[in-house]
Amino acid sequence: MKLVPATSVLGHVDSQAELRVAQLLEQLDLPTPVAALYSVHLPVHEYKRMSEIDFLVIWDDTVLVVEVKGGRLGRRNGLWNFTDRYGHTNEKREGPFEQARSAMFALQRRVQERLPSLDVAWGYLVVTPDQMLPSDVEWHPSQYAGHESMSVTRLAKALSDARTHAHSTMSRPVRGGGYGDLMRVLRPDFDWVPTLGALGPQLEQEYVRLAERQYDLLVGAERNRRVLCVGGAGSGKTLLAAETARRAASAGASVLVTCRSPRLAELLQGRLDGTGASVMPFHRLDPSRAPADVLVVDEAQDLFDVDSLLVLDQLVDGG
Repeated sequence: MKLVPATSVLGHVDSQAELRVAQLLEQLDLPTPVAALYSVHLPVHEYKRMSEIDFLVIWDDTVLVVEVKGGRLGRRNGLWNFTDRYGHTNEKREGPFEQARSAMFALQRRVQERLPSLDVAWGYLVVTPDQMLPSDVEWHPSQYAGHESMSVTRLAKALSDARTHAHSTMSRPVRGGGYGDLMRVLRPDFDWVPTLGALGPQLEQEYVRLAERQYDLLVGAERNRRVLCVGGAGSGKTLLAAETARRAASAGASVLVTCRSPRLAELLQGRLDGTGASVMPFHRLDPSRAPADVLVVDEAQDLFDVDSLLVLDQLVDGG
């Protein structure tokens, strides 16, 4: 399953329980289209100034809010007790199921304001990776997954059961077809990449939000073996080339990036330093080298001649 952002770029995560769930989500092999969004903030909530959804799983016909609670949970006299891994205990009136339910309704209202014709099922799932909670009338069994679900196959089943339950609460079958619209509405809240000029001390501070067409091309590059991107000067092709290479390398692929201009190659090398992607100007390429899993060619119009294309053909697996 596609996780946004990927665990490879999450950095430090305070909650080890959330990190375990994120790692499992990335390993799920579910029929597409489906994506899991990590840490979605809700600026508008019925009774909170700010709320956060741990994970949001989006199918074509379903939106599932996933609330993760690590550590030890207990309930006494109507109050929930949360004990973290350091032994610190907090007492709250609101339990994880109410948190998930209220966040689901808050997000549903917000999304429907932007997408009034959206017709999907909404549901939620509470995950406690460190323990099992006893059955309770407060929640349906399909809305809960304990530590026994902390494997790829069992978490996939828990998500499937929660999705099925969400549809069972509807008075009629939903129309679906909402994946693309949902991703377009929700993605800008979290999908950002560094600019090519964001080097040195400003690296983590200078970001650019991807335009919708740019992001669509990145997704297309992940799903198709060959992609040709055409655009005018300044439209962001080099940014997309670098980001495509970075994402492929972070996924474990061997990546080669090339271009005609040595100066442009230097710029790309600086942008991709430390990612595992190899950058080399075209005139220095060795056609006898082992082909890469992924070949990214920037300013490809400079190499649209038969001899250059024959060289490129030998440098990528599959030609």
